[in-house]
Amino acid sequence: MTEETAAQGGQAAQAVPADEGPITINGKQVHIKSHFPARDNWDLPQVLMAFANQGSDKLDMQRVVPALPRLIESWEFEGDPAEEDAYGDLDLFRELIPLVREVSTRLAVLMGAGGRALGEAEKGSTSQ
Repeated sequence: MTEETAAQGGQAAQAVPADEGPITINGKQVHIKSHFPARDNWDLPQVLMAFANQGSDKLDMQRVVPALPRLIESWEFEGDPAEEDAYGDLDLFRELIPLVREVSTRLAVLMGAGGRALGEAEKGSTSQ
């Protein structure tokens, strides 16, 4: 656990770019894509920022999940991460929500959000 993570109650992911290796979710490795061709992803920052503005207490997974196949290269979970249906089989609290937080943290760095995880409220940590 990093000092930043500890200071935020253990809730935040490490702020590292998407191409710096896999993340681990519930003991399984997940590889985030490191290249996002503009022609296929013009709307991706808008989708992610809409998610960020919701705050984690109002997660709209029906909006977020369709973006995930565009972000996840591979994983050790059952199913194909390129298929939206595969995300519905993930455990909501041990896999899907942590996956969204980890992926959004890495993408926030790429988008210049200073490592603040998308999905966190504007006023800081979402832990209660």
